[in-house]
Amino acid sequence: SMLRLQSSLLDQPVVRARLLTSIGTSALNVGMLREARSMITEAISIYQDRGLQDDLVAVNAYLALARIEAEQRNIEVAQNWFGKSKAVLAAHAADQSNLWTDVIVYQAWMFLSSKISECAKDQLPQLQHAVQLKSKLLGNENSQTVLAKTVLAMTHVLVLRDATAAVAELDLLLLEIQDASI
Repeated sequence: SMLRLQSSLLDQPVVRARLLTSIGTSALNVGMLREARSMITEAISIYQDRGLQDDLVAVNAYLALARIEAEQRNIEVAQNWFGKSKAVLAAHAADQSNLWTDVIVYQAWMFLSSKISECAKDQLPQLQHAVQLKSKLLGNENSQTVLAKTVLAMTHVLVLRDATAAVAELDLLLLEIQDASI
């Protein structure tokens, strides 16, 4: 069915690229990295062929490829894709968007999971801002906000060795979740 879908969208390449990005990101989310990479790189090629590599429409594909590279421990390559994502968002004044917060949170997670403490420490102000922004945009009970706050708490513990700040972050998070469920 994927083959049929691809052939039916040959005359609509940008729609096809968006669909490839969505399906590729779903494949990434369930651990199908090879399939995800194939779809995401095809989407990026379409964006480049159409001159849309610096358009906001391409950022989700860049973020997905950064996540794939991070999962496969290609840290420098992942960093380049995270950087490309942030550059495009900044160029379009979208650096206060939920997508921007996703880029920051996934990048912080990569630093933590790869044990790159210095980079995680350097990124902490951006991560704190992203968490505040995600709370404002989505609310505290949203799963994306919870994930972002958890990454921030982990950064406090693993990078700053500040368990007190981490416990305070997690206590506040639990209170917010409880308040939202009442």
